[in-house]
Amino acid sequence: MKIVLLKCYLIEIVFIALNLLHPPLILYGQLIINSELRPRIEHRDGYGSLPVDKSDPACFVSQRSRLNILYSDSLYNFTFSVQDVRVWGDATIYKSTGVHGSEASLDLYQANFEWFFHSQASLKIGRQTFAIDDERLISPRNWNQNGLSYDALLLRYGYNKWNINLGLSLNNDKENKYGNLFTPDKMKTLNFIHFQRPLESSGRISFLSIASGFTKSDTSEVIYMKGTIGTFINFKLNNIEYSGSAYYQFGKNKSGVPVRAYFLNSNLTIKSNALSVMAGIDYLSGNPKQANPDKDRLFDLLYGTRHRYFGSMDYFSDPIKSTHSRGLADILIKGNKKIFKDFAVQADLHFFYLQDNKPVLSDYLGKELDLSFSYQCAPVMKLIGGISVFNSSKYFCAMQSGNVSDRVPVWAWLTIDFKLNLYNQEINSLIR
Repeated sequence: MKIVLLKCYLIEIVFIALNLLHPPLILYGQLIINSELRPRIEHRDGYGSLPVDKSDPACFVSQRSRLNILYSDSLYNFTFSVQDVRVWGDATIYKSTGVHGSEASLDLYQANFEWFFHSQASLKIGRQTFAIDDERLISPRNWNQNGLSYDALLLRYGYNKWNINLGLSLNNDKENKYGNLFTPDKMKTLNFIHFQRPLESSGRISFLSIASGFTKSDTSEVIYMKGTIGTFINFKLNNIEYSGSAYYQFGKNKSGVPVRAYFLNSNLTIKSNALSVMAGIDYLSGNPKQANPDKDRLFDLLYGTRHRYFGSMDYFSDPIKSTHSRGLADILIKGNKKIFKDFAVQADLHFFYLQDNKPVLSDYLGKELDLSFSYQCAPVMKLIGGISVFNSSKYFCAMQSGNVSDRVPVWAWLTIDFKLNLYNQEINSLIR
C-alpha cells in the first residue's frame, strides 16, 4: 500500500515539475457552425443551346443544402463542409406508394486543415476551394449548386506586401497497387503559384502561373501538360475603376496537340452614387475556320467560373462546342442600380463574335440581354432572380445541330438563398 501511494506521489511530482518547466499553451479559438439552403426554380427555353423544332420548355427546382463547421485559432484552421444537391423529385429510392430518398446524395464539399507554422506562412491540406483574382481560370463556381472544390495542398507566404500562394495536387481514381491510370475527362494534376500585392493607390496587381495536365487515355500514364502564365490588375481612381488581365497558354492539349493560345480582358467601370456602368471586352483566342491540326489556338478556361462571364445563358461556357474551337469575343455593357438599401437591379448586354485567330472581329454570333435583381429581404435571406433573352444571328443558327426553332430563346430563374448561423462560440484549449 505504501509503495502504491509513493508511486502516486512521484507521478504527481513529475506532472507538477513538467507544468512548471513547460507550462501549457492556452489557445483561444472560435467554433462556428452555419448552414445554407438555396432552392432555385428555372424556366428554360433556349438555355445553353438554341431551341429546336418540336422542343418544349423545361421547368424544374434545384436545391443546395449545405452545412459548414469552421474552427480557427492562432495556430490552426479547420473546415468541414457537407452538402446535398438535388433536383426536386430526383430520388432514386421510390415505390408507387412513396418516395424514400437517394442512395448517395450527401457529398463532401470541403474538409481541410490549415497550420500557421510561421507568422507569415501557413500550410493548408485537404479538399478546399480556390478563388484566384477574378476567377477566370480557377474558381469555386458558386452559381453551380454543387460548387467546385479541389483536393490539394496550399502553401501561403507573405513577404514585403506580397502574398504568395503555391497550390499542388495529384489525383487518382482509387488506391492503386501498381500504376497511376486515371480517367482523361478529369485533370490529373493542377498546380499554380500566385503572387499578389496591393497597389499604392486603391487596387492590386498579381501574377499567375499554372501547370495543368490530363492523361492521354484511361490505359496510358502519359500526362499532357499545359502551362498558363499571365497577370491581373485592378485599381480605383475616384469614381473610376479599371480591371484587366492577359494570359498566354502553351504546352499540349488533351489530345497531345501543341497549344499556342491567349486571353485578354479589359473592363472600365464608372460609379456615381447608387449607379455604376461598366464597358468591357473579353477576347478568347481560337482556331481559324480551316484549323491547323498540328496546332491548337483555342484558349482553355481551365476550372474558371463560366456563368459569370460570356452571358448568363451559358451559350459559350464550353467554347469547344459552342464556337467549334474558333474562339470568342464578347463586347459587353453592364449597368447596376441600387434602388434602395437592400434592393438592386442590373442589366447586362453582350455582343458575341467569333475570334477565328484574326486581329479583327470575325463572324457575328448574336446578342444577349440579362436582367436581374437582388433583394436582401431579411438578415438571413436573400431573393435573387432574373430573365435573359438571346437574339441569334443566322450564322450562329447554322452552326447549331438540329432544326433551330423560330422561338426567341428565354431563360428565367428565381433563387432564395437562406443562410443561418447555428452556433458561434469561443473555445479555450490547452496544448502542451
